[in-house]
Amino acid sequence: MAMTDGDDEWLTPREAALRCQVPERTVVFWINTGRLVSEVRPRGARRRHYVRQQDLQGLIDQQSIGPARRRTTELERQVAELSSIVRDMQRQLRQQGTAVQEVPPPSIYLPPPAPVAQRPLYPSPARPAFPATGSAGIRANRNGLIRVMAFAKLHNVSPGTLKSQIDRENLDHMAMPTNARDGRRERWLTPQQQDGIIAFWLSNSTQYDPCPQCPRHGPSAHDDLAELDRELDALSEEEG
Repeated sequence: MAMTDGDDEWLTPREAALRCQVPERTVVFWINTGRLVSEVRPRGARRRHYVRQQDLQGLIDQQSIGPARRRTTELERQVAELSSIVRDMQRQLRQQGTAVQEVPPPSIYLPPPAPVAQRPLYPSPARPAFPATGSAGIRANRNGLIRVMAFAKLHNVSPGTLKSQIDRENLDHMAMPTNARDGRRERWLTPQQQDGIIAFWLSNSTQYDPCPQCPRHGPSAHDDLAELDRELDALSEEEG
């Protein structure tokens, strides 16, 4: 190939490599593989290759653009595939949405609340008089007071259980001396304190028999306590 453009446009591989900032070995490799156009020119006893700077720079740009272009093409292909997948999924969702029917929520059965046992309220004296002590105390009392043991017996609750509840929960009660000379005291309950015991039983699920014939409900109940009083005579020694 004749050098028709002038010797100043043609460079040796080393000069071209320095100007374009690439290894000289790369320039020689491109010349030998025919990727870079060169001009063979005798130089003394040897023949040497000459290249143009613009040809080398164009090849360098092509080498840097080629991989980026290939990556761009691959990304565009992947984006197209993903877009196709998204369109298919949207179409399937629309088809499923037309086929799905609204399911009514399951009905929840709520049982009615259990009835709460209620006691009728009766007026009671503000300051009840102290009853007679001993086994005759129940029969002589007309102000609604009742011994703890008798109250437990009337409601089918163990006297020991009621005494334990009174001591453990510090429930209100009255302790009055007996006729004995040893200083023992008997436990009594006013109508208000009886209400407190019933409320405690209800809140703690204590099993008891509601009794409308409690002493606090009036004088008509005292005639039914005579037999109960005789039964309590045998237990009065255990009252502390």
